[in-house]
Amino acid sequence: NLFLSVEKVEIEYQDQVVDLFVLQDVTPTRRAILELNRLDQLRTNLVRTVSHDFRTPINAIMNGIERTKEDSDFPSHLEENLKICSQASQFLLYLVNDLLDYYQLKMQAFRVKIQKCSVKETILSTLDLLSSRAQSRKVELESRVNEGEIPAIVHNDSDRLKQILINLISNAIKYSQPGSVIRVVASKRPNGAISIQVIDNGMGIRA
Repeated sequence: NLFLSVEKVEIEYQDQVVDLFVLQDVTPTRRAILELNRLDQLRTNLVRTVSHDFRTPINAIMNGIERTKEDSDFPSHLEENLKICSQASQFLLYLVNDLLDYYQLKMQAFRVKIQKCSVKETILSTLDLLSSRAQSRKVELESRVNEGEIPAIVHNDSDRLKQILINLISNAIKYSQPGSVIRVVASKRPNGAISIQVIDNGMGIRA
């Protein structure tokens, strides 16, 4: 196929204004755009397919871990190893959910699910999820929630909040030196909003 662009130009000819139409062959550019769009669609479809396919075995692993925890004959000295496996599978599930969110954003189908949640419990469960990773880096995780200021229950998308915390704390762990302390602090601002800060001693990002 041949793709042409048309541009209208007004010129003066023999004391009259004449419309001149300029045709330009833009076939190479147009084909390049179509190819980029095709590749982008392939990538989006791949993300969707991989994400959905990954969720099934991950959920199976998590269910198997939970059943193992309930087994009274499971050796107690292996409980820590089982906890590490549980945390790793949960973290992997969150990564898969990140991919699904990317697909939903591309398809303009992203939705926020507002529900009742505890800010304190969300922070603590996130720190527990990342505790093994922090230990491997010899980094300590701490939380401070001013319960006198923060309501016990708030209306929020707890999954998105946890997703954000996982990303921020994971980066803090990755770029913190051994022996460092990463603090997650929840407080109330003067305007009534709840502020959650992830404080670390990493190199940071140059402004």
